[in-house]
Amino acid sequence: MSSSAPMAAYDEYVTALRSTARAVLSGKLSPDDPRVAASLDGQASSELRRLVPAATRRANGAFFTASHVRAQFADAVREHGVEPYFDPACGAGDLLLTAATTLEAHDTTVGTMAMWSSQLRGRDITNSFVSAARLRLQLAALARHGLCQTKLSQQFFRGVSVGDGTRAMALATQPGTLLINPPFGRQHAPADCTWGSGSVPRAAIFLESALRNVAAGSKVVAILPDVLRSGSNSARFRRVIDGLMAVEEVIPVGQFDRWTDVDVFILVGTRTQSGGHSIVETSTPVANTWLTKSPPGGSLRVGDFFEVRVGPVVQTRDPRLGPERPFLMAHELPQSGTVTKAAQRRPYAGRVFDPPFVVVRRTDRPSTHGRRAVAVTVDGDEATAVENHLLVLRPFDGSARTCRELASWLSGPEVRSYLDSRINCRHLTTAALSEAPLPAHWVKPDAYSELVTT
Repeated sequence: MSSSAPMAAYDEYVTALRSTARAVLSGKLSPDDPRVAASLDGQASSELRRLVPAATRRANGAFFTASHVRAQFADAVREHGVEPYFDPACGAGDLLLTAATTLEAHDTTVGTMAMWSSQLRGRDITNSFVSAARLRLQLAALARHGLCQTKLSQQFFRGVSVGDGTRAMALATQPGTLLINPPFGRQHAPADCTWGSGSVPRAAIFLESALRNVAAGSKVVAILPDVLRSGSNSARFRRVIDGLMAVEEVIPVGQFDRWTDVDVFILVGTRTQSGGHSIVETSTPVANTWLTKSPPGGSLRVGDFFEVRVGPVVQTRDPRLGPERPFLMAHELPQSGTVTKAAQRRPYAGRVFDPPFVVVRRTDRPSTHGRRAVAVTVDGDEATAVENHLLVLRPFDGSARTCRELASWLSGPEVRSYLDSRINCRHLTTAALSEAPLPAHWVKPDAYSELVTT
């Protein structure tokens, strides 16, 4: 978040939140009242959407953690976390409240607030968010005891304050647990970024910066866009992070919430070395340790039988020049079966594909229907242009029968289960599809005839 001013409208909610807390303390409202429960789970986010325009929220990376994500996050913190807990971009305190559910309580509300104050710390540059986080943590302590034994006080949760969380981490010398729900969206890569250039994910920059500043031995529990886990373009980023932390658990979550079209996962690990920029890059392929499932050892994969590529035609950008070709577009294809004639043709001078081959819709996400890989066999006698919303799988043996068998297999539950775990975001990738398992009866020949590119 870049400024507190755009979020000033959120002060309205902070005022209402303070009134709720005072009503509890005065006995006018029970600590187990549904209004208190709402203030601790969901209300802070819904009020942010009501009070602050979407464009402002996106520009400032302000996305509070949804309930279903917090539930899985709490399990990860409970299993891996160690005190104290620090959230460098705490917002209204969702992750700190989640950590609080794993903490023990004192005999009194005052004692619990004092104890939690030493265990829960956070920073945010938005004043109203910090105020909301402190009030919610006090309400959480009141709700835990169910009794009104204290009063609102600025002496509690002073470790949750306005400021730069990265700088605060750099001052810490003792390990604890870093709680991260970074800004989403994209930004221009900083000058010292070793793994990307141009427009890169903000969450990736935030995570790397956090790891370079946190004390060695610290635990990290982070909510991240799934593209950082499963995307081919994020491979270099993953190698850099693997040099900074030991990955211990990867938990696919799915869509962040129904208002935010981003699939996320939870990454758990331990900081393994001090900061700096000494990570050694290598051209040698490195296994993606962030994946949660891979085919059984020694099993055959789609890439053993097929070359997998992205269709090269960008309909709105590529010039209509060259020979007129059959042209495949994702929205014009059936859900299964074999296509022998494209619905349309267009001039195209770039790369085309000789049938037979299989096409799979590239744009998809988990649980939208019964299949992840919607595959169609393409047969015929003309070299065909394919748009970039499709993945093209060309059989090494040149057989239409092999294509039909693959298309049928890709629609089954084994592949869906694998892909749901392997890549939990909007676009399927060539790597994910190449690594998909094949049935046991497939036998790889000793050699294949060479592919000829038209």
